[in-house]
Amino acid sequence: MEMDMSNSQKMRDSRRYSDSHQLADEITFQELLSAFYQQKWFVFFVTFSCFIVTFCYTLTISPLYQTSALIQIDNQQKGLGSSLEGITEQGSVQQSSPIDIEKALMQSRYILGPMIEAYHLNITAKPRYFPVIGVFFARINSPLSFLFPSSYVRNGESISVDQFEVPPDMQEQIFLIEARGHQQYNVYMPDGRLLLTGMVGQMITLQQDPRYKIHVNYLRAHPGAEFELIDQSIATIADTFARHLLMIDIGSRKLSDGTQISLAPTGVLSIALSGGDENKISAMLNTIIQDTIEKNLEQKNTAAQQVLNFFHQQLPIAAADLNQAETSINQYRSKTKMLSLSSEGTFLLQQVSSLQQSLEQLKLRKAELLLSYTEQHPLLQAITEQESQLTAQLKVLDNKVGMLPASEQKLVGFERTIRVKEQMYLALLTNIQQAEVTQAGIVSDIRVLSWATYPTEMPSKKMIIMLGGIIGGFILSIMVIIIRLLFVRKMDEPDYVEEQLGISIYAIIPHSLAQEKIAKEIRRKIPGINSFVLAKRHPKDLAMEGLRSLRTTLQFAVAEAKNNILAITGASPSIGKSFVTTNLAFLLADTGKTVLLIDSDMRKGKIHEQLSKRHAPGLADLLEGQLSFDEVKQPISDKIDFLSTGKYPSNPSELLMKDHIEKFLSEVSARYDIVLIDTPPVLAVTDSVILMQYAGTNLMVIGSGQETLSEISHAVKRIKKNQVTIHGLVFNNVAKQKHAYGYYYYYDYGSKQK
Repeated sequence: MEMDMSNSQKMRDSRRYSDSHQLADEITFQELLSAFYQQKWFVFFVTFSCFIVTFCYTLTISPLYQTSALIQIDNQQKGLGSSLEGITEQGSVQQSSPIDIEKALMQSRYILGPMIEAYHLNITAKPRYFPVIGVFFARINSPLSFLFPSSYVRNGESISVDQFEVPPDMQEQIFLIEARGHQQYNVYMPDGRLLLTGMVGQMITLQQDPRYKIHVNYLRAHPGAEFELIDQSIATIADTFARHLLMIDIGSRKLSDGTQISLAPTGVLSIALSGGDENKISAMLNTIIQDTIEKNLEQKNTAAQQVLNFFHQQLPIAAADLNQAETSINQYRSKTKMLSLSSEGTFLLQQVSSLQQSLEQLKLRKAELLLSYTEQHPLLQAITEQESQLTAQLKVLDNKVGMLPASEQKLVGFERTIRVKEQMYLALLTNIQQAEVTQAGIVSDIRVLSWATYPTEMPSKKMIIMLGGIIGGFILSIMVIIIRLLFVRKMDEPDYVEEQLGISIYAIIPHSLAQEKIAKEIRRKIPGINSFVLAKRHPKDLAMEGLRSLRTTLQFAVAEAKNNILAITGASPSIGKSFVTTNLAFLLADTGKTVLLIDSDMRKGKIHEQLSKRHAPGLADLLEGQLSFDEVKQPISDKIDFLSTGKYPSNPSELLMKDHIEKFLSEVSARYDIVLIDTPPVLAVTDSVILMQYAGTNLMVIGSGQETLSEISHAVKRIKKNQVTIHGLVFNNVAKQKHAYGYYYYYDYGSKQK
C-alpha cells in the first residue's frame, strides 16, 4: 500500500515537472504582451534614442541639388554611311541606334573624364571632424567644437586643392594635410611619414619623386588642423558620377488612361544631374553636353577625313589601271584588226561588265569599312556574302564566254576590263566630290534645345530616415525583449531553478509596487516617515502573502534544525535579501515570537535606514569587545530587537572568525525565539559563509531575472565547499505575469480580498 502511494506520488511529480518544462519552453502571446507592457519604458527609451540618433544624422546630411537640360539626337543614318543603307537592308543587319550610342558615351569615361579633370572631381579634400558628433557640431556652427582636440577641424575652416597627383599605386589612399599656420602646410603619407611641406598658392613637386604634385589654392584652419586628401582614379569617379546622370527620352513613355506605355524613341532627351555643389552643378552638366557635341563632331570629321584620304589613295591606282587597260586593248586591235564583237559577244560583255562593276564596288566599300570595323562586323559579313553571290553568277557567265571563238574571248576580256576600270575611276571621282561636300557640311548629331537650368534642391529624405529610426528602434527593442524571453526567461521560472540547483523553493515573492515606492522614499530620505517596512505600511500586499508562506514553511524547518538561528544570504547585491529578512522579522513577531534581527553586512549594511535606527554602535563594536549586547541592541517593538552593523571596520572577516561570534550567537539564541541574520552577498565576500556555519537554517534569496544561473551555481558551490547546507531558496521579485504559469494563484485571491 505504501509502495503504491509512493509510485503514485512519483507519477504526479513527474507530470508536474513535465508540464512545467513544457510551459517553460513555450512563450505565449499573453506572456509577450505582458513583457511588452512591463518594459514599455525600455521600448520608449530605445525608440526615442534611435530617433535622436537619426535626427542628429539628418542634420549632417548635405542637401542635394538637381539641374536638367534638353537635347535632341539625330536618329537617322546620314552622310557617308548612307551609301551602305542597301547593304544593311540586304544583310538584315541591326545596329544600336545613335541615341543609345550617345547615351552610353555620355555616361562613359570618354565624355566624363575631361569634365572630371576640369572641375578636379577626382581630388577629395575634406576636414577631419571629431568622431560621431564633429560633423553635427560643424553643421550647426556650434562654438563647442573648440573643445575638441586641435587635430580636428573646427567651424568655418576649409581647404581647396585644385591639383594633387600621386603614382597610380597610391591612388585611392588617404593622405593627410596638416595646417601649420602662416599659409603653410604639411602633407603626410598614408603610413604617417612626412611627404612634403608646401605653401598655399604654390605648385609643389616632390624632388625625390616628381610624380607627387600638389597645389593648394585655399586654406583656412588653425595650426594643427588636419584634412584628408585622396587622389581617386578617373574611372572610379566616372562610374560614381554616371549614377547621378539620368537621361530619359521624353517620348519613350507616356501615360495613357493611367497606364504607362512604350513609344518609339524621339531622340529628344531630358538630362538630369544631381549633386551637392549648387554653384557648379549646372556648369558641369553644360560641360558634359558641350564635350559630347565636340566629341561627336570630332568623330564625324575624323571618319570623313579617313574616307576622303582612302579615296585619294585609290584614285591614282584606278587611273593607272585604266590607262593600262586602254593600252592593252589598242595593241590587241592593232594586231588582230578586230574592231568589234558579235551580237552574242556584246550581250555577254554587258552582263559580265555589270556583274564585275558591282563586285568591284563591293570591294571598294569593304576596304572603306575596314577603316572603321573588323571583318567580324555584321556589315562586312553582309558584303562578304554578297561577294560570294556575285562571284558565283560571274562564274556562270565566264563559262558562256568560254564558248565564243578564241579571238573574240580575248576581246571580250579586254573590253570587260576597260569598262570596269573606267567605272571604278569615275566612281572614285564621284565619291571624292561627295566626301568633300559632306565634310564641308558636317554638323553634330546633337542639338541643344535647352541648356542646364538653375539647380533646385531635391526633396529631402530626412523624414523617411527619421521614420526609419523610429521603426528600427521599436523593432530593436521588441527583438531584445523577445531574445530575453527566449534565453534569459528560465531564470524567472522557479521550477527550472529548483531542478538545476537541487534545492527546494520555500517561497515565491511577487514584485511589489508598494515596496518600489518605499525604496524610492529611502533613497530620497523623505522627512516625516518613520517606517520604511512593507509589513507595517502595506501588510496585505501580495509580496507579504508570499512572505507569510515562507513564515509557515520556516516553522517546520526551524523546529527540526540544530538551533533557532536563521541566516539569509544571496549570490549578488540588490536582489531584495534585506527586504526579505526585515519583513520576515515583523511577520514572525506577529505570531508572538521574540525576534532578534542582525545586520551582519559590516561593509554596506543598510537595514538601519529601513527601520529609521542608528548605524552605530552595533555588531562590529560588540565583536571588538568594546560594548555589551544590551548596550548595542535597539528595540523595534515589544517582540523585535535590532542589532545594526555598527561602525564599518577595516577587517570584518577577521572579526567574524574570532570566538566572540560563536559565544554571542549562543547567548542570543537562548534569549530569543528566532535569531535572523542578514548576511552579505556570497560572491562579494566570505563573511556570509562564516556566519552560516553557526545557523541551524540557511536560506538563499534569488532575484528573479536579475541573476544568471552560473552566478547562483557558483555561490551555491562556494557555500557547500565550506560544509554549509542551504536548506531552501526564496524566489524574490517575480513578475506578476507568472500567475499564468500557476506559481502563486492564491495571490490573486488575496488581492481581491483587500
